[in-house]
Amino acid sequence: MLQPTSTELIKGLYLPLEYWDLLVASDETRGPRGGTVLSYDTVPRYIYNSLFTALVARAWIGSRGVTTRRLVDLILDRVNARRLVTLAVGTAGP
Repeated sequence: MLQPTSTELIKGLYLPLEYWDLLVASDETRGPRGGTVLSYDTVPRYIYNSLFTALVARAWIGSRGVTTRRLVDLILDRVNARRLVTLAVGTAGP
C-alpha cells in the first residue's frame, strides 16, 4: 500500500522521458488487449531507484523547460485516465 508520507524509495522502473516515448511506441511493450505493458519483462533497460536518487542528488539528471511541460502533460493524462502517477519534485542544492 502506498504511504504518501513515507521516506522510503518507491520500487519499480525509473525511465528517462525519451526512452518512455520509445517504449510506448514499440510493439515490444504491446499487451494482449492492445495496451502498453511496461514491466521488468518488457523493458530491457531501466534505472533502479537508488541510482536515480544518486543521479538527481549529484545533478546528473533532471528536467526543465520543454521536458517539464511534457512531464506535466503526461502526468495529467494519467490522472485524467484514473491511472496511478508518482511525482517527485525538488530543487538543485547549493
